[in-house]
Amino acid sequence: MPRRNNFDNGGGDAFYSKGSNYSENAHSGKHVTRSSGRKKKDETYYQQQQQQSSHQSSSSQSHRRGNQREFVSDNRRINFVNLPHMNAYWNEVSELLYGTDINDEGILCETLRTVQNIVYGSTEKGSKSGFNEFVISAENNLTYLLGSSCGQVWEGRSKFFETVEFIKKLVLDTPIILGPRAKTELYNHSSQKHSTIQENGGMLPILGDLNQLPFQLDSKCVKLSKLECACILANSFFCTFPRIGDTRDGPHLFMPSINLDSLINNPHEASASKLLMIIHYFERLSERGYEEIARMGYVHFIRKIVDPTHIESLLLASADEEGSTFSEMQIHPEGSIEDCPQALHADFANMYIGGGVLRAGAVQEEIRFVLSPETIVSRLFIERMADNESILIVGSEQFSTHKGYAKSLLYGGDYQDKDYEQLYDGNLLSFNSQIVAFDSKYYTRYNLLEQWQVEHIDREITKAYSAFCHVDKELYDLEIYEKISTGHWGCGAFLCDKELKFIIQFISASIAMKPLHYYTFGEKEISEKMQDFVDFVRDYNFTVADIYEVLHGIYDAYVKPNSEEQGFFPKTFDYVKGKLMKNQQ
Repeated sequence: MPRRNNFDNGGGDAFYSKGSNYSENAHSGKHVTRSSGRKKKDETYYQQQQQQSSHQSSSSQSHRRGNQREFVSDNRRINFVNLPHMNAYWNEVSELLYGTDINDEGILCETLRTVQNIVYGSTEKGSKSGFNEFVISAENNLTYLLGSSCGQVWEGRSKFFETVEFIKKLVLDTPIILGPRAKTELYNHSSQKHSTIQENGGMLPILGDLNQLPFQLDSKCVKLSKLECACILANSFFCTFPRIGDTRDGPHLFMPSINLDSLINNPHEASASKLLMIIHYFERLSERGYEEIARMGYVHFIRKIVDPTHIESLLLASADEEGSTFSEMQIHPEGSIEDCPQALHADFANMYIGGGVLRAGAVQEEIRFVLSPETIVSRLFIERMADNESILIVGSEQFSTHKGYAKSLLYGGDYQDKDYEQLYDGNLLSFNSQIVAFDSKYYTRYNLLEQWQVEHIDREITKAYSAFCHVDKELYDLEIYEKISTGHWGCGAFLCDKELKFIIQFISASIAMKPLHYYTFGEKEISEKMQDFVDFVRDYNFTVADIYEVLHGIYDAYVKPNSEEQGFFPKTFDYVKGKLMKNQQ
């Protein structure tokens, strides 16, 4: 379907500071319909929620003042996420949501703008109109999906506002779901009561290079229940998180955003499709209810960090091996990474986890995240990755399928994820998906040849090794798959060479001693070249160290001398094979 290029900004031309006429109009009922005739038990429930959130906010602030080292590190870096109900604006947000019947798109958009005004206005940057670009426009992806011009198949359109009520309930229940009371009030079986938030008394640690926490000092893992994930994403929908990565108020954090306003506003069909997949996630959860969601188990987020000097020692040690030291390799000309069963699936990531999933991005990482929206939660507490780090996500559930790719991306319908195990007599499910996110270096046509420089190759070997290497079962109580399912890492928008990246991943998997399944997405010619390279190094009994030695000198010996030649582009396989044979003589 053709799609307009730009949204009319409508009511979003200026960011309204807290206390402006905009806020007063919203609270007086202009465009926002307040509900009336609430049952007394609902009023009592709301009062209890208000008291709980006030207590939670004051106690968490007292906790921070009383034990500053637990919340803020010595270099003024934040150690824990400031969850919505811990902030001073929470009562105003919850009062607004509780008192608003959201039964049409106009009320929904106005409510979202009012929440933005409250939340973003609470920050120094927000009070200076620093968030104009995020203000929900009058015409946006929500209005598009609900309008007559949208040609996408959406089974739940007629029940959308029932789904919104469920999302709103998750937000209003935030002080319980993400607070210390969850153990006693929401989870019926002991196996459901061991999330990181529950174990840390309602606090969610940030997984960053600063991660020297008073809890779990030997761990870089966050474990969240599916109900906690749903609550976090519901708050993202209603934009209740301050945009930490877009502000520089106080301690610096290099964080991606998690609010959905940037996705709601983005004027592309693919962005509307991504939003629809997230909405479908909530549709499915609303059918389950809290008790059933609590049975769905946990999602583990592990920040894997490796020592580059250890990788160097492994490469040196491979020189002393007799015969081939390469891992098992299977090249698949057809199919996709996710087709490989019982394998660790590669996510060709951005250094900021999720990449452009909540903006215009619609390639491998972004699509994977909206098919399984629980992965998006990682953006709340994972800082950007360093060169020796990767992110492992275990246990997310897939809810949707898709059609197309990039600009042609469309919602493909519902998906029933059957890949799980039942534990504790069915009181807990464990979904088996395992995704590893690792970011490639980015190149342009101006610096394309730099990827053959030794420091760039070393960086990529280190990064891939961090993704592929062993995870200690005893540390996380997880069985991580041995097989790695990967493909053309960084070879799309990041302009990396497929032959070079294949060799790099082959080396990394070999020193990690992990079998590699490589998908070329229908490219038979490159598949044949890759298989020929693998057969060559095995037939001639070369080692990992032999190949690394050639790569170590490829830039100075081959790429740089030919770089001025018009139309030159390195033939990596041919050069490496030729140099190996020459070195053997």
